[in-house]
Amino acid sequence: MRNKKFYLTTVLPILLSVVAAVVIVLLNSSSILHTRAATRVANEKGAMRAGISDMKNEQKELRREEAEYDKVIEDNQKLIGEVESLRQELESYNTDINRGAEKNSGLDASLADKQTYLDSLNDIQPETEGGTRKLKEGTYKSPADLPAGKYRAEGSGKLYLKDISNRQKDKADLATTDTHSYVFEIAEGESIKTEGDITLTALTDSE
Repeated sequence: MRNKKFYLTTVLPILLSVVAAVVIVLLNSSSILHTRAATRVANEKGAMRAGISDMKNEQKELRREEAEYDKVIEDNQKLIGEVESLRQELESYNTDINRGAEKNSGLDASLADKQTYLDSLNDIQPETEGGTRKLKEGTYKSPADLPAGKYRAEGSGKLYLKDISNRQKDKADLATTDTHSYVFEIAEGESIKTEGDITLTALTDSE
């Protein structure tokens, strides 16, 4: 009976005190751990918020740079369009200049032909007996200067036969031929150019 009383009065209170102390220690430890965890979470949240803020700032900077690049691209496209327009205008001007040059060339050629014709009127000597004439250097057109037909050129000069487009059809160097002569036919619109001493004789179709 005394042992039971001793247990109830002495041991039990001590055990209860130890248990209470252990509980208090555990509760304090849990509170400390909770506080540390909360602090860590708060710090991490703060770091994340700072990181998000930095990312937003970087995003704004990238968008600003992108807008600047878009503006540069737009300006370059406008410049490219202006350059292309100027290039087309230049091509149009060059075309007009070429047309003008061709027209002037045609006029010059026409004037040269007329001048040659006028000069040749003084260069053709009258026909002699047998349809022979002496030619000086120059260009002679058919039918204005020479009737269309068949001719024999004799002498030591050179003769160039040209078609109606003034393209050379044939040529002869009388000084290098065996007979010092050259037989040819000229049609209306064609011409001959002579250099040096040449005598021209009209021939019939059978000759």
